[in-house]
Amino acid sequence: MQKSQYAGQCRGNSAAGFRSTPETGAPVLADSAAAFDCRIIDVANVDKHGVLFCRVVAALQEIGLCG
Repeated sequence: MQKSQYAGQCRGNSAAGFRSTPETGAPVLADSAAAFDCRIIDVANVDKHGVLFCRVVAALQEIGLCG
């Protein structure tokens, strides 16, 4: 089994420590206090960077994680 490094934690596999968002199924850190579930609606190239323009389809908040 290959180990993966995510957010400073070493896990036994790449899916450990993640959960899915309700709308798109995108991965979110399981211990995150908040997350936005988005769909990309446009991409613009600015200099050497790609800028993503997204529509928020769901916002997640975990009560009690921030004190």
